[in-house]
Amino acid sequence: MKASEFEAKFEAGEDLTPNLDLSGARRPNRRQTQVFCYVVAASRNPDRVECSVPYRIDDREIFFGPCKKPLREWMRDHYLDEGTICAEPQDDVYVVGFNGGNSSRTRKIIWIGRLTRVMTFSFADKFLNDRRYKQMREWKRSPLHVRPIIDDDRLIGYEHRSELHAENDSWVMDLVKSARSPYVSRSRNRLLLQRDASAWQGFPRDVCLLFENVFFATGRGWDLEDGVVSILQAAQPWHSVDRYAVFGYRADGSVDGKTGNYLHLTGEHAREFANWIRDGQGFSSVRTGRFDPGRAPSGALPAS
Repeated sequence: MKASEFEAKFEAGEDLTPNLDLSGARRPNRRQTQVFCYVVAASRNPDRVECSVPYRIDDREIFFGPCKKPLREWMRDHYLDEGTICAEPQDDVYVVGFNGGNSSRTRKIIWIGRLTRVMTFSFADKFLNDRRYKQMREWKRSPLHVRPIIDDDRLIGYEHRSELHAENDSWVMDLVKSARSPYVSRSRNRLLLQRDASAWQGFPRDVCLLFENVFFATGRGWDLEDGVVSILQAAQPWHSVDRYAVFGYRADGSVDGKTGNYLHLTGEHAREFANWIRDGQGFSSVRTGRFDPGRAPSGALPAS
């Protein structure tokens, strides 16, 4: 809408709400509900998470490490800053993961987490240190895949310590946006800050997440019922969303998996999705005892 049209409607006392982008608006002292949906491409099985990220700590928690860079960057930009290395969001934020594409064209939800903590890998290394996290920390493909290098109580770099993302040294891009960043230098399995660079400048992807474990598939995924499909369709009216193509189709007719990206639900769509989760729709088999989502041991996952 042109500025002149907007001004004319304003002067006439018309309702301008439909013409406003309120996705970033906030109401003081009111929790915001947001839902982030993405396809876990590395886990094609609709009934089990088969990758390192996300990682099920136990029935209570899920750890989300070096995956989905744009999503982690969004979390960092919104909850952390140069002086904040850990935050406990007051908003009601859910992340929902669908299984990757498969020949049977079966799509289910394979994990759901409610965000409880946003933190740097350095903070996570210090905070996640009791026995509950021991198995994750010691696993050869641990998603807590870098350890901080501290000098005089100051973070000066990270050292890669896990087999996860060792291929082609892709772990480096889990912390920086460019391999030629002027703020860091590389020394074998270490990434070090330049003398005058801050950690905030040097490591723009230095963020990992902790979630309340709402659902984690270890034997059966969460079926996509009509209710959740309807929400996804209403949120993406320009796409041909269906039970398998949860983000619709591309112009060439292929399924859009939002490779590397995600669907961000806000407003009414987010509230409806969150209510659907909280109401436990799709969990009828759990209630009748036919399915125990916590039956598998923590961390018992094949390599991704």
